[in-house]
Amino acid sequence: MEKKTPNELLLEAEQQLVDLQRTLAQLNLEIKQLEEENNRLRMNNAELKQQIIPVIEQTFNEQSAPFETLEDPKSGKGYESLQNFYQDGIHVCHEFFGSRLEPGEECLFCVEVLKRLKS
Repeated sequence: MEKKTPNELLLEAEQQLVDLQRTLAQLNLEIKQLEEENNRLRMNNAELKQQIIPVIEQTFNEQSAPFETLEDPKSGKGYESLQNFYQDGIHVCHEFFGSRLEPGEECLFCVEVLKRLKS
């Protein structure tokens, strides 16, 4: 093993710091770009939700009878079961029934089904 002088060790450490600073700058730039993309996607998502709400309301108004028959009015167990499935991250709407929700995701279709069953 080659013994290095203190000056050589200092130069080597300085070079490592420069490399580390360069890497941190790249990471910082990448994080900013990801945050911007995330914000853009959130805004697009909000706009799409606003556009789809009238379509969902119209669809459910036209098809309200099937939703009313899902719950047993005497026990309420049908509603409770569907509510539990949804809380466990499983779709209860006709569009995606049985498939998994992404963590933190909400489904407007599922929420509307549950809302209609509760009332």
